[in-house]
Amino acid sequence: MATAFTTYTDGEVVAAKSGGSYTGTPSFTVLTGIYDATRRNMTVDGDTMAVLNIPAGTVVHNVVLEVITVEATATPTISVGDGNGTSSWVSGASTASVAKILGGGAYVAAGGKLYATADTLDLLMPAGDDATTLVCKVHALCTII
Repeated sequence: MATAFTTYTDGEVVAAKSGGSYTGTPSFTVLTGIYDATRRNMTVDGDTMAVLNIPAGTVVHNVVLEVITVEATATPTISVGDGNGTSSWVSGASTASVAKILGGGAYVAAGGKLYATADTLDLLMPAGDDATTLVCKVHALCTII
């Protein structure tokens, strides 16, 4: 059962329930992007691929990298970052086995990141590795303000 609460904005009463998504009320949500190397592969050394759009005014608390289909041609590691840091969310995660990897990069250590302007979460394939069979999801645990 959700907990009801009342807040005031500019003298106007706004009633909402926790866990809901209401206009003018920040809401916690999960944004998910999917990368499928069989449809768009990363075969250039140090290649990056935008996977998930982050809207302006979003606080991302953490990121989960979910490996659905392993990379069969090699055992590369992969990182998740954004326009300011290619491995700021997840750094050097193995794609050799099906797994869910909770972010542990610099942004997690800082308590998350406020995206004041729109950005993307990107996958980084390190130099010397290719992705041709990898399928993964990037989940952003966030609050949209």
